[in-house]
Amino acid sequence: MDNISSLRKNIYNLERQRKIIIDYLLNAHDMVDGSIYTVYKKCGNKNCRCAKGELHGPFKYLSKKVDGKTKLRACNKIKFTFHPVLLISLALVKWCNSIVGLHHDNVY
Repeated sequence: MDNISSLRKNIYNLERQRKIIIDYLLNAHDMVDGSIYTVYKKCGNKNCRCAKGELHGPFKYLSKKVDGKTKLRACNKIKFTFHPVLLISLALVKWCNSIVGLHHDNVY
């Protein structure tokens, strides 16, 4: 009987976690459409350090398709934070692994 009670408690907690994760993903804000690249460049000056291989940068660019063509937009002054989405993704993976663990623990 304790095993069933413990299983119900685990399912309840996992369902609560799932709801939090799904709510966050459905209400996510400040998402960027495209890919962000870090680029190092040469300036073209023969006497510059970059002519010897020590490139200027890093510079951040947003790359996205517009009318079938790839467009790059410099975005060095924009702060990018990836951690909330990354943390939610990791929480979702952990949640899925917990479900699999519950299944394997209770197979007859």
